[in-house]
Amino acid sequence: MSKEQIDVESILVEALRRSDAEDRRAYLEATCGIDTELRSELDSLLHAYEGQRSVLEAPSDLFEEPITTINEAPGTVINKYKLLEKIGEGGMAVVYMAEQYEPIHRKVALKIIKLGMDTKSVIARFEAERQALAMMDHPNIAKVLDAGATDTGRPYFVMELVTGVSITEYCDANNLSTKGRLTLFIQVCNAVQHAHQKGIIHRDIKPSNVMVTLHDGVSVPRVIDFGIAKATNQRLTEKTLFTRYAHIIGTPAYMSPEQAELSDLDVDTRTDIYSLGVLLYELLTGTTPFGKEELRKAGYLEMQRIICGQELPKPSTKLSALGETLTEVAKHRSATPEVLTKTVRGDLDWIVMKSLEKDRIRRYETANGLATDIRRHLEHQPVLARGPSTAYRLQKFLRRHRSQTIAALALLVVACSAAIILSMWRRDRLQLDQAEGFRHRGILSQAREQYARVDRTAAIETIKLILRSEHVGPEAQLLYAGILVDNRRSDEAVAVLGNLLDKPPEIAGAAHSLLARILWESESPNAEILKKIEEHRRKAEALLPETAEAYFLRAMTAIIVKEQLASLDKALQLDPGHYEARRLRAFTYYASRKYEKMKDDALAMSILRPRDPLGYSLRAIAVRQLGKYAEAIAEFDSAIALTPKGSPEY
Repeated sequence: MSKEQIDVESILVEALRRSDAEDRRAYLEATCGIDTELRSELDSLLHAYEGQRSVLEAPSDLFEEPITTINEAPGTVINKYKLLEKIGEGGMAVVYMAEQYEPIHRKVALKIIKLGMDTKSVIARFEAERQALAMMDHPNIAKVLDAGATDTGRPYFVMELVTGVSITEYCDANNLSTKGRLTLFIQVCNAVQHAHQKGIIHRDIKPSNVMVTLHDGVSVPRVIDFGIAKATNQRLTEKTLFTRYAHIIGTPAYMSPEQAELSDLDVDTRTDIYSLGVLLYELLTGTTPFGKEELRKAGYLEMQRIICGQELPKPSTKLSALGETLTEVAKHRSATPEVLTKTVRGDLDWIVMKSLEKDRIRRYETANGLATDIRRHLEHQPVLARGPSTAYRLQKFLRRHRSQTIAALALLVVACSAAIILSMWRRDRLQLDQAEGFRHRGILSQAREQYARVDRTAAIETIKLILRSEHVGPEAQLLYAGILVDNRRSDEAVAVLGNLLDKPPEIAGAAHSLLARILWESESPNAEILKKIEEHRRKAEALLPETAEAYFLRAMTAIIVKEQLASLDKALQLDPGHYEARRLRAFTYYASRKYEKMKDDALAMSILRPRDPLGYSLRAIAVRQLGKYAEAIAEFDSAIALTPKGSPEY
């Protein structure tokens, strides 16, 4: 809506509130000044509102109902319905309990549209209502049974008679817990969702339009009075345009900001989400976010300012501010004040406040979305509603204090940029570090495989690449020392092992074990050397933990084959998936001519790494030695298929 439209509406509303003719004329002259075009437009609108009557007879308060003459009364027969008693009256209609005689006998609610205001506009709106309600069929929505016109030409429609009390009155009378109230509210959301799926906006959701009845002892909420609803695809015509200037559609305490702006063009299903939020707020706290009396006494412009601009307190904050009243409110919810406040704080705060966002884009998109979040809360699952993000709060703050925060914002941008750059640098460094660690572990595994194949020369050339690695340096140095020992280069091995005695326990323990082996294999071990051997072995046993990797390292430094196999057996007992222990044992079985056991380890290797040809190759060798040549050929074929062309193995 443009600023010019808002100005016309505001002036028109204020003019209609002034009952004194001279006061109204003086107001218009002072407001319009020399703007003859604006004055002409206002006079035209005032004349249209009066329906050819004098401008001076306009009603003084837009919140008061128009003065009408109701010819119908209890005892009047309209078509096949006899009016029994008046059960309700609003700004646009009177509702009677009536008795239907044919084709069936039953009590119904008969709603007669009042004359007054712009009658054509009222009738047009009723026609929209009549067509819209006919499309709905839901157990939580009162059904429309019939429609027509009285003898005086006044439209009426017949609804299912809902006997019960408002949802807030029912909940308080029965001291319903918060959980019980939420369960009823979910059903209300389901009803509104059904209406929205039919293209209907209720526009006046409030406790008195949500009645609770008992069906076989079960509480059933029923949404009634879609008298101000209209199909969302209905165009606003000249017959209904004036009503948006002179009649507020909705109840102020439950009215969304877009409704308060009197813009039919800006109202969609999310306006009902807001009203549902207010209803939920009242069910939880016993009061609406804005006081009903405060809004009733305020002029329209002040009411609009409150609804559209004033921030809402969270339900838990509202409860804390109730003072002595909180005890009574909590009692009606079968809770203590402390328990009630704690129950509402958190999820329910966020759910309600998301429904009551001033910006409708930030509300729940559908009534079903609101109901789903409440179910998630009841089921102790994370809710989708959350408090406004830091960025959103910062944006709001900057809008309020734009000039004072420009310098601070500039510094913040610089700081954030620096933080982002530093974070990205650290992330890239970490990724590179992780990639390098992964590559070095692959090299270590390759060297261990070469060592298991007794290809020591290749293993030494491979291991030299990672002796100073930050990721696998100690493990590489330990393997390098073991190969040096096998190649009778014990002095070099001792120099390497001396740097490993302060490393992690599994490395230090394996180093002590290998030093014991070096001393044992010396040409003439005397009593002093035997003492040193025992000392190294004792330290090795004390340091090496009970892990598969530790036993694997023991096996690599073992003095005899029997000791090596025992360590490998223990490693695989602790971790059957330790591939390198499985590989070393397979090669050890091959050297020991234990082909049956070698075959089993090779099979396990192919299962652990199905894309690695080594397991299939070792199994082929084992079954060949066992005389199973056809099986050996099949295993060799599998290994060849997995070996890249051009590689040494191929």
